[in-house]
Amino acid sequence: MAKRPSVTTISSGFASNTQLNTNFTAIQSAFDNTLSLDGSTPNAMGANLDLNGNDILNVNSATLDSLYVGGIQIVGTGFTSQTYATRASFVAANASTPGLGLSDGNVVVAGGYEYRRLAASTAIADLLGWVPNGWGCFEQWGAIGDGVADDATAINSALSSWQYTKGSPGATYLINSSVTCPSNRTVDFNGATVKRNFFGDWAFKTENAETTWDASDVNLFNISLTDGGTLASRGNGLLLVGDRISLDGYKNTFSAPGDGVMGAWACYASGVDIQLSRININNSDCGLFADGVHVGYVENFTLTDFNIQAGDDAFALFAPRLSFAFGGKDQRAKNVSVEGGFLSSADANGVRIGNWGAANGIADPRTNFTFENVKIDAVFGACKETAVMVFDSRTGVEIVGKSTDITINARVAENASITRLVNVTGNSDITSSAQLSQRNFGRVNIYVDGVTSNSASGSVVRAGGFDYLRLSGYVSFDAASAVSTTHMFYSGGGTLLLDGLTTKGETTGTVHSVKWIEEVIANDCEHLTDGTSEFQTYSLALATEVGMSFYLKGGRVLETARAINITGTGRLKDFVVEGCQVGSTLTFPSSTTFSSVTWDAGGIAVFNPLGGYRATVANLMGSGVPVVEGHQAIATNGRKAAEGAGAGTGQVVYRNGTSWRCVRDDSVVVA
Repeated sequence: MAKRPSVTTISSGFASNTQLNTNFTAIQSAFDNTLSLDGSTPNAMGANLDLNGNDILNVNSATLDSLYVGGIQIVGTGFTSQTYATRASFVAANASTPGLGLSDGNVVVAGGYEYRRLAASTAIADLLGWVPNGWGCFEQWGAIGDGVADDATAINSALSSWQYTKGSPGATYLINSSVTCPSNRTVDFNGATVKRNFFGDWAFKTENAETTWDASDVNLFNISLTDGGTLASRGNGLLLVGDRISLDGYKNTFSAPGDGVMGAWACYASGVDIQLSRININNSDCGLFADGVHVGYVENFTLTDFNIQAGDDAFALFAPRLSFAFGGKDQRAKNVSVEGGFLSSADANGVRIGNWGAANGIADPRTNFTFENVKIDAVFGACKETAVMVFDSRTGVEIVGKSTDITINARVAENASITRLVNVTGNSDITSSAQLSQRNFGRVNIYVDGVTSNSASGSVVRAGGFDYLRLSGYVSFDAASAVSTTHMFYSGGGTLLLDGLTTKGETTGTVHSVKWIEEVIANDCEHLTDGTSEFQTYSLALATEVGMSFYLKGGRVLETARAINITGTGRLKDFVVEGCQVGSTLTFPSSTTFSSVTWDAGGIAVFNPLGGYRATVANLMGSGVPVVEGHQAIATNGRKAAEGAGAGTGQVVYRNGTSWRCVRDDSVVVA
């Protein structure tokens, strides 16, 4: 298709007819050797066309004598396509005449599925010399998909011999045994249902998931997994252990009842670079041991777009004991992201992360399993036990290092019933002084937003065994709570930061009970009521084992009998109350005296709530409240001029030396 004719330059004279005609003839010949855009003739190739590796674009249709793809003829002379009504008739014909007399590349359609002739192939045991013509369908290995015949063998054969396989939309593949997926596989179930019909084991698992944990590059799409609804069909769902595993589109509707032993986990994952998305699980009828998504050792794990309504824990980052071989490697988990979905639990917790030790009956915990950089952001529905459980009961000999950098954003759905919102437990017993040095959690940040149906016997927040815990958000306690209930209980830890935390109560219990915490910081916190006066907002129990610093800065404390109650005879380093708005009922109990406190050297004491400290004259003079010279207060029964003894209606006073004096006339205030 040369377009460059050979022309001769005319260098002298006005014209050379001979040379001009020769040049025009050459140009005409060159144009005759090109293809025409408008179809004018000649317009046909006279030899092979080499595109030199380039593409042909925007082809409407092609008329071919033959077509080769990858060196294999699929259309043309010598190519034959045959059709069989059923796979069985094709198998019979091929058994009678191996290969049907066809050469490689020929295609046979049987039962609606295409098979390509490849004489050397053993991919399909009863159709030697034939392979799927593209993606392999389970039916091409003999799966029936009617929910009655056992398709486990056919699916296993398909996965073991073909890289790209798929199910048929609307099919139900009954399996009487586990299905195992090798590495380097892409499987699209096309929304087909896999129905487990056996007791125990996993319905689907990656290769070596219970031995060497070395599967890799497995991509799963659009699988729906169910069971028979009876104990005989109870068992676990997907076991995904290995590296570079993705699951996009998973529906689980297990309903088999439990026997107190056999699990019904919808999914367990462990390994590096694991991605789960579009996950819809409802195994809530399965009761305990029916987790939604359970994760062990992972690095770079993501779970997005999920709706998990589990019988047991909806999401768990919790390594199984060593005797459970499927648990994967005993290593530190890193970079876990769970964002954009809904979690609920019929019998346990919305989120459970951590591990158990001997204190919980686990004799062989994974000692190297800890985790860092965990982010969870979800809406929580009803949870029979706890919405957010961060729990690790291992002792110092059972754990190497500690878990840290945990951030959880928990928003409770309207009308969701949750017994406890948060449980952060970093040792075997946060109420025991013997466990004070065991802190299995480093930095933990939790934001909560919700109302809880707190029982009379428990706290909605319970925490201990941490280096640093930050709580923020909004917590409301309902009227079912008992008078003596401690709503939020903290025992044994480093820094407790209540950061912009708003609490609202309809009860008369204690809001924050603190013991063995080194540093308590309440920044811009609010405590509100619906007209019922709480017994006390901050209860600080001092102890000799741990010195405490307390900082209350900004915020509001309204309608409480005791804003701060200090008990015990332990050490207090800093005590700062500054800029906090308090209600008219604020009193400092006369039984509490700072003279019983052992002050650390260099400790500071500031008591200057916004609007002044309110107390009776007797309490002002007798409580030993640590105030700075010049601080103001309101003596609620201080006498004004002309008021008699015992009839005082209140005076604004200030601290001067060892006495409280009336701002009005600088006299010492009297009742």
